[in-house]
Amino acid sequence: MSIPVTASQALALQYQASGGGWVTVARCDVGSILRTRRLAMPPGRPITAQKWRIVKLGADDFETGVVRLTKIEARRETAELSPHKRWSFDFDTAEQRYGLIATEGNVEVYRRGERVASVRSPYTAQQLLDVKRAQMLDTLLAFHVDVPPYRIARQGAHSEWDSRPQAFENVPLFDYDGTRAGGVNEVQQLSFTDMEPGETFNLTLEAKTTNSIAYSSNMATLAASVQAAMNALSNVGANGVTVSSPADKTLRIAYQGVNRADDVGELVAAVLISTKGIVRTATVTQGKPGGEPVISATRGWPAAGVFFDSRLWLAAPRSRPQTIMASRSGFFFDLNIEGGEADKGISVDLATDQSTPILALFAGRHLQAFGRSAHFFCASSPITPPPAFPRTGCSGAAPGTPILEMDGLALFVQAGGDTISRAILSTDTAEPGYEDDPLSDYASHLVKGVVAGGMKKGRSATEPHLALWVKADGTAAAMVARMKQDVLGFNEWTTDGAFTEAGGELAGDLYVCTRRTSGGGVRHRLEVLDEACLLDAAVRVDRPCEEITGLGHLEGRTVVAYVDGADAGDVVVTGGRIALPYPAQRSAEAGLLFVPRGRCLPLVLQQDPRGGASMHARSGEIAMRLGPTANLKTGMTGKRMWPLALKRRGGETPALLDHGPGEDAFEGWTRLYPVPGFQNDAQIDWVQERPGPLEIREVVVTVQS
Repeated sequence: MSIPVTASQALALQYQASGGGWVTVARCDVGSILRTRRLAMPPGRPITAQKWRIVKLGADDFETGVVRLTKIEARRETAELSPHKRWSFDFDTAEQRYGLIATEGNVEVYRRGERVASVRSPYTAQQLLDVKRAQMLDTLLAFHVDVPPYRIARQGAHSEWDSRPQAFENVPLFDYDGTRAGGVNEVQQLSFTDMEPGETFNLTLEAKTTNSIAYSSNMATLAASVQAAMNALSNVGANGVTVSSPADKTLRIAYQGVNRADDVGELVAAVLISTKGIVRTATVTQGKPGGEPVISATRGWPAAGVFFDSRLWLAAPRSRPQTIMASRSGFFFDLNIEGGEADKGISVDLATDQSTPILALFAGRHLQAFGRSAHFFCASSPITPPPAFPRTGCSGAAPGTPILEMDGLALFVQAGGDTISRAILSTDTAEPGYEDDPLSDYASHLVKGVVAGGMKKGRSATEPHLALWVKADGTAAAMVARMKQDVLGFNEWTTDGAFTEAGGELAGDLYVCTRRTSGGGVRHRLEVLDEACLLDAAVRVDRPCEEITGLGHLEGRTVVAYVDGADAGDVVVTGGRIALPYPAQRSAEAGLLFVPRGRCLPLVLQQDPRGGASMHARSGEIAMRLGPTANLKTGMTGKRMWPLALKRRGGETPALLDHGPGEDAFEGWTRLYPVPGFQNDAQIDWVQERPGPLEIREVVVTVQS
């Protein structure tokens, strides 16, 4: 019996504590195809083991078949926190959506928030933050200038992931040191038939033609004549060729000098005066350019890549940061640029007056390249060699910042570092191009210092996009956008600890990485932005319950209990759990309190068209139209905040509570009147100091002076 191609979950890593039984850490498929696997416990779970073993499990009988393990590495997790990045890996919009959390030497694979696998990674902590990614179906490629491109591929089930360096064929050469080392000189041949002495012919090389050459039956004389005529050409030069005769009526032309180690054009012979003479040409040895592979361990590797137009595009090798290469069409790992076919590989250099290293590639309507101070794109469709990459009106991207996609356009941080922009097609020129569309002109103070970002895309006409821009200080700028409806807003987000990374799923959730203090130490956590949760770092239970568990990350902290839609007060976490103040009938949530707050722009009141704005103004009444809202206060800026009335008692539809017992939410118009005190420009604030739903739909302020 031969080994099956795949024996499901047949290989297991197990450990044994002192005197105990064998405990399975993880399992994986095994079979006749090559696999690399990392079998590991979830992060942060300590193991005390005396012995380890790798065993075959399951019912498959291999009989005499042999599975060979060519290499085994054992690694341990340390307590030191690693820099980390989240890489999206979306195969579709249904069940095959993954988030990859890359740390030093490791990648944890999560599917809809649940860890499913560990994958080996070659990147150090110092390299990790500069890694770029590209994905095509079930294959992800990672790029860094100091590491060969690395492939992470899903092989079947959600938990089966393979990783290894990605090899390339026919890598283009470049003569870095000018010596043309390793090149091959071209040798061409002339064959003469029925030529008589004194009859004439000439030779043409790449549009340059020799003077008339007289044929001689003496091959040495003829060789000298051909050599002199060829060396007189401007594209050959003195001593550019040597000519010899290996046989009667045959000459060999060997190129050297300026044409050494190069693929020289084919010679064309033309008989000028002859009765029936013929001169034939042929290539004996094809010339090959000298140099060395443009990407290698010596010269560095691509800094970025993307799949586009049936090709894999690579950019910014360490030694040639303005170079863009592409594979053959349909052959992602073949970089052959030779030949005359339209599907051959591509290698181009961006034409600029100054050094403009490429930071990232973006696949939108066109292939775009972002540099530190410039932006380029290719308007061809399909792209055939050699393509043009003209410079556009965009300003370029800030190094170390993400490039997101929104409505098919690139969303990026401009080179200055304090503006979020879209790269939009220009409408002001006859030629196609791109220009900046700044989105954060009035929020530059909120977006300065961006180091990471993620996007949750709206999935309906009423749901806006939500982009979260993570900043170096641990805060984040949230951008809500629905550009077709002129909806755009920025606000600051904070958390108990710090935001460190963000990333969204295709038609899915928005995830964040956080750094929080837990159990006396600092930990990194992967969390999801859940619209149903009203607390920070929360655990929610959607069923009747009397306690909430899974709160080990908040051990010893004072948390808020939110039970059946109402604030149930503060509780201290003990043993990773809390007892609810009263049993929950439908749902319960426990987490850290955070306080949403906002401020209106100054309200300018002019008493007379000829006069200035009145600075001594008063907000006499603040009226708000609310969606489901609870525990909201408002007042004048810098003054006392007053509770808004959020209960109806009387009227046409009297109700003690809007949504029944235990539900604090109110919906409709409410007002604060009167509002005491005076304030310059009559600015107002609002704040929600205790948890609850919050939706402000309209604000009307009556200003008096």
